[in-house]
Amino acid sequence: MKLIHRGLILVLVPVAFEFIFVGTLFGMMHQAEMEVARAEKAREIITHLNRIQRHILVWVAGLSPYASLSGTPGPAKARLAANNVKEEFKRLRKVVSDEPEQLASVDKMEKSWDDGVKISVDIKDAWSMYSLFNSSSGLERGRGLMSGLLDYSDAIRNQTEKIENESPERQAEIREYMKIWLSFGLTLNVVLAVALAFYFNRVTAARLAVVVDNTRRLAGGLPLNKPLRGDDEFARLDKVFNNMARDINVLAEKERALLVHAVDVICSLDADGTISDVSPACEKVWGYKVDELLSKRLMSIVFEDDQNATLERISLIKKTNADSTFENRIKRKDGRLVDMLWSLNWSADQKTFFCVAHDNTERKNAERMKQDFVAMLSHDLRSPLNSVQAFFTMLREKVYGSLNDKGMNRAASLEGTVSWLIEMISDLLDIDKIEAGLADLDLREASLRDVADRASEALSNLADESAVEIVLPTNDAKVLIDDDMFMRVVTNLLSNAIKYSPKKSTVDVEISQAEGYVELRVIDHGPGIALENQESVFERFKQIKESDTKKHRSSGLGLAVSKAIVEQHKGTIGVTSAPGEGSTFWVRLPVA
Repeated sequence: MKLIHRGLILVLVPVAFEFIFVGTLFGMMHQAEMEVARAEKAREIITHLNRIQRHILVWVAGLSPYASLSGTPGPAKARLAANNVKEEFKRLRKVVSDEPEQLASVDKMEKSWDDGVKISVDIKDAWSMYSLFNSSSGLERGRGLMSGLLDYSDAIRNQTEKIENESPERQAEIREYMKIWLSFGLTLNVVLAVALAFYFNRVTAARLAVVVDNTRRLAGGLPLNKPLRGDDEFARLDKVFNNMARDINVLAEKERALLVHAVDVICSLDADGTISDVSPACEKVWGYKVDELLSKRLMSIVFEDDQNATLERISLIKKTNADSTFENRIKRKDGRLVDMLWSLNWSADQKTFFCVAHDNTERKNAERMKQDFVAMLSHDLRSPLNSVQAFFTMLREKVYGSLNDKGMNRAASLEGTVSWLIEMISDLLDIDKIEAGLADLDLREASLRDVADRASEALSNLADESAVEIVLPTNDAKVLIDDDMFMRVVTNLLSNAIKYSPKKSTVDVEISQAEGYVELRVIDHGPGIALENQESVFERFKQIKESDTKKHRSSGLGLAVSKAIVEQHKGTIGVTSAPGEGSTFWVRLPVA
């Protein structure tokens, strides 16, 4: 049964009983009123009977032979009394009209009266009345008249008096019943309401207790109670809760599977840095079993040189309540060090750090190898190559004597190759320096048009050799840049555009300004770039077209260097192109 139905029953049953109770009470009150009316009616009947008897006595007295001797006209007085008797009979008949038995007695009584009235018709004067009543027949008739009237009157009176006498007792009895019924009804109504409330409360509480117990069971990881039967709100709530619990268990199983099979170490630390939980990956990454790390302080396995920095970062994360990452080294159980990249989140509500520790050893080793490689490029390659380049320069200048034409051409070719290698090494070193944030920018407000003019002037020989015209912008915009570094970006873009443009074509440089940024575009009419290659052209050692690498020798680092410089200026760089339709390389910088 639904709650709304239980509520209706809880309200309607007492209300229905109230209707019955009040209806019965009204019935008793009506019965009491009927008894009062019967008593009043009985008294009214007796009153009319008394009046009839009094008027009959007056009528008899008026017919007496001595009535005239007293100075009162007897027949006139008798006729008046007879009329009054007739009127009282009418009133009496009206009163007992709904009582057949009494109405019959009144009819008989009135008939006897009518017979007596006929006697008075024969009376002419007082002496004839005297002779009538002194005669044996007259006396007999008078006695019969009075006897009939008295008998019928007594029958009505006795019946009426009985009603009148019984009425107070009946009224008292009804009042007593009303008191009893009132007390019983009120008591029963209260008991019924309390019983219904208790029953529904017990049923509701029992079903609610199952749902509440299920929440405790779910929190404790215990199996849930059997689903509630029925289709009420609690059954539906229990069904939804069971479905939710099932989904939570599925997610928990997936989460446990992720934790068990995760490559990274996932753990939680309390506010003091003690490990409260850790995933099984710790055994593979750190060499410790889960039981060996629980209740152990994290600092006990952090490399000594990294402990202070680690404590400072953890304290900062706790203070700022923000996610953060940092690196340190962990001492494995076998004594080896592993580089770890930590991601921490502090939960103030649970007073717990939630951590993900990624084994960063391979990346660190790669960075070390890269640093060694860069150092090798810088010291072990660039210096000897500079010496080789200087040697070829001296050969061309005939410092060591003259060479024939073939030797001079060969020396010039080798000098170009060495210059290309030195340029590539310089680009690699510059990219690493810029990406590492070690390149200091000397930011000043500058004119983009001036930068484009200087880059065009620097590439004028290349443009003339390629028969390509550089069309510079007529408008200008101010930007905050490092002049020398940004000059390198524009030079790289123009150089690529010239190399890949057909002869007798143009390379257009345009400047436009939008809300919040300035855009510089370098537009060529070359072969274009396919959509799938447009992102990769900014990667290291990527050529726009593999077939062009022989025609245009390039380190493949120009666009990568340009991207690093633009991003260092908080800008963006990109290309818009389609095969056969040329390319538009654009650079967007914040407004100065």
